[in-house]
Amino acid sequence: FSEEKLVFSLRLMEENWSTEKMTPTFQLGDRAHLQAQVHTGSHVPLRLFVDHCVATLTP
Repeated sequence: FSEEKLVFSLRLMEENWSTEKMTPTFQLGDRAHLQAQVHTGSHVPLRLFVDHCVATLTP
């Protein structure tokens, strides 16, 4: 059988959602606008749900 790989992306966006944010710098309490996508190619359309996100001082 054939398997198609799905490609996921997560982009940091400007507050107005018009463009990708060029600097990953935030102040404590700032909101991070994240755009999550799954590129499906010829696969049937899918929905991508992000359950939660956590920020830390170190990776």
